[in-house]
Amino acid sequence: AHPAGSLLRNLTDGRLSTASYIAMMDDGNDLMYTVHLSVTGMMCQKSCGSTVEHALKAMNGVLHAEASFEKNYATVRVRAQEWSSRAELEEEAVEAVECVGFDCSILAPEDVLEYFQLSCGSSSEDSVDSDAELLPREEHAHPASASFQVGGMSCAVCAGRVEQALLSVEGVSKASVTLSINRAHVQVLEEGTLEGIAQECVAAVRQGGYECEILHIGNDHKQGVSLADSAARMEHARISELRTWRRLLIFSILLTLPLVVLHARRSDMSSSLSTIPSRNEWIMFALATPVQFGVGWRYYKAAWKGWTNGRFLGMDFLISLGTSASYVYSLLIFGMQLVTGTSSSLEPTFATGAMLLTFVTLGKFLEAYAKGKTASALQTLMELQPRFASR
Repeated sequence: AHPAGSLLRNLTDGRLSTASYIAMMDDGNDLMYTVHLSVTGMMCQKSCGSTVEHALKAMNGVLHAEASFEKNYATVRVRAQEWSSRAELEEEAVEAVECVGFDCSILAPEDVLEYFQLSCGSSSEDSVDSDAELLPREEHAHPASASFQVGGMSCAVCAGRVEQALLSVEGVSKASVTLSINRAHVQVLEEGTLEGIAQECVAAVRQGGYECEILHIGNDHKQGVSLADSAARMEHARISELRTWRRLLIFSILLTLPLVVLHARRSDMSSSLSTIPSRNEWIMFALATPVQFGVGWRYYKAAWKGWTNGRFLGMDFLISLGTSASYVYSLLIFGMQLVTGTSSSLEPTFATGAMLLTFVTLGKFLEAYAKGKTASALQTLMELQPRFASR
């Protein structure tokens, strides 16, 4: 038996290599399940780390649980007979950590090593080549595998949808998605068909509304993407996303601010209006329409893809539904005034949908900005990684 209580401590102190730790935790024992977790939001080890650890230890059949503030990581090992499936255990573990106030996602065993390197950098003792040889035996048992970079995931639901899309591809025997580093892995039944299946996986993920590209095919990690290249790709994707949301936000603000002003002054000017609809209402209609269908196009597109791929009704669908309801209502009132030439107690509210889209787009921009800063820090860190190592 491993001295599990001290493994993570030895890893943090540098007395144990990353891959040695992973190999010990994933030792292939069918009587136990081991779950690796990426945990964000911990501010210290004594309070936050202990809270996460105690939350995991409260689960059924726990043999060992530990959390590390330095590595933003936690692990739990349980007796397999206490759980009907590994999926149930993973769901319960994530819920246990989130219930005590921290964000959490599942780390696939093959992603733990890279997660540690991206989180803490690499050292001479923990080099890429030496760690790759010590990866869990399960990975070496399945040479027919492929890895993908997936963009557009924002929550565990997105990761689940990507995983289901990968599993829907004929020939895929296993699929795993790691939200924290936007990676996906698949294993196939026959290595000879791997390249074709990899292309089908990319198509399936993109059809589900997410960006996807192949990182490497096969189990030869030396021919794959280096950590520096991986961080550079993350940086490029974040910058592209940030520019898109900045452009949409500026466009939305420029059109929404006049809308708000006209909406606020409409009651004061109603007594002097001689035409129905008024000139101001025509201007509000002209300003709201580009916001609704220009800025809102991304939300409509994401909502449609979610509906056509699994009947998924996410946040994009709710945003599209709410803003469309406001716009259609205003358009009907505007049309009635135009046809009848008379006003009523009902007034168009074009500013409502535009304001909602502006606020949501602002949130998307801030989210992309925060992610972009993180990717920049990772790229700077990866530039310090040695290109060659020997032993």
